[in-house]
Amino acid sequence: MNRRTRTTFIWSIVVLIAVLLLLTFVLQALAFAVKAAILVFVAIVIVVLLNRTLPKRSRD
Repeated sequence: MNRRTRTTFIWSIVVLIAVLLLLTFVLQALAFAVKAAILVFVAIVIVVLLNRTLPKRSRD
C-alpha cells in the first residue's frame, strides 16, 4: 500500500506539473494572439483615419 500511494502521489505531481506547463503555454499563446489582434486593430484604425483625413487636406 505504501508503494502504491507513493507512486500515485508522484504521478499526481507529474500530471499537475504537466497541466501547469500546458496552461502557461496556452496563456502565452492567448496573450500573443490578443497582442496581435490589438496591433492589427490599431493599424486598421490608423489607416482608416489617414484615409479620411488625407482627402480633406488635399481639398483644402
